[in-house]
Amino acid sequence: MKKVNIFLITSKYLDNRTTYINSSLSFIKILFEKFNYTVDINYINDPDSETIKKNIDDYNKRIDYNVDNENNMFKNQLISLNENQLSNLEKHRKALQDAKDNELNIIIEDDIIVTKDYIDNIIKAITQLEKNKDNIDFLILSDFNENNNSELELLKFEFSKILVSKCCYMTNKKTADILYNYLNQIKYALRISLSKFLYENQDKLDIYIFNKCTFLEGTKIGLFPSSTKNKNFLSQNNNFIELVKITNNQIIDDNMFIEADKLYKSLEYLNNPDILHIYGLLHFKRNNYEKAQYYMNEAVYTLNKNKGYISKTNEILNNSINMNKYTQNIENLIKEKSKYSV
Repeated sequence: MKKVNIFLITSKYLDNRTTYINSSLSFIKILFEKFNYTVDINYINDPDSETIKKNIDDYNKRIDYNVDNENNMFKNQLISLNENQLSNLEKHRKALQDAKDNELNIIIEDDIIVTKDYIDNIIKAITQLEKNKDNIDFLILSDFNENNNSELELLKFEFSKILVSKCCYMTNKKTADILYNYLNQIKYALRISLSKFLYENQDKLDIYIFNKCTFLEGTKIGLFPSSTKNKNFLSQNNNFIELVKITNNQIIDDNMFIEADKLYKSLEYLNNPDILHIYGLLHFKRNNYEKAQYYMNEAVYTLNKNKGYISKTNEILNNSINMNKYTQNIENLIKEKSKYSV
């Protein structure tokens, strides 16, 4: 009997993701069963961030932030990793360690999203996977390399950029063991480490990717805030990207603001802190400080409510604090009696 092992990287406290991941798992399970696979779902929720904190000395021994010999593409991505990022990396290592020989091993994170727009692509992807599985060492499922082919196509991976997402990939046991050992030395967050591994092994392993989108990452489209990092870019949400482009201008004229406002209204239903934060910055650049303060404060509130990662260096938090100080200063100046008044 053919078998697929699904390893779900999850955190017990992120119960706001449960409905979505259960729906995605159900779809994936039913789809593989149609191809006569037995599906085994394994939940990986350890080590959590508290376990990492208790054993931080052990993890620090494995960390090497030296980038003297690193490619600039990766060197520029170096940050000091927090406990949540270390937890995420170690959960992936646990899944890789448990991968089985002569079976499909798919590692997914609990923010993976199946949308109706890409269901047909997913079905075609599994069909191609079934035909080619013996020739695949590693398959990227949450990113794609677009080409001119209108049909979904399985492509030999050629590294061109850091992965947009690492929320879903398939590996055989041989490659899982290699990647497990590769990740023993800690330098980058997992998405960067995985990208670097693929870059260094693209000529040594049979790595594949599709030419069209299949699975989406909930934190990259705005359904959830990031649970591991202070700054999250919604790289799979086109309207958000366009909103950021407008906000990045030094001067935002009326026409630009009208367009940005339309984009925000199309995104408002997501109630996402990253979107609220950008909209606050937009108002700040328009010198509308009260609205800027309101949306930045809402961003912090929503980030906390929706269980996003917050630390003292969080951009949303710090911009909200700075904006509060700024608006308070303006209010105080207004209240002060002018030295030129009669």
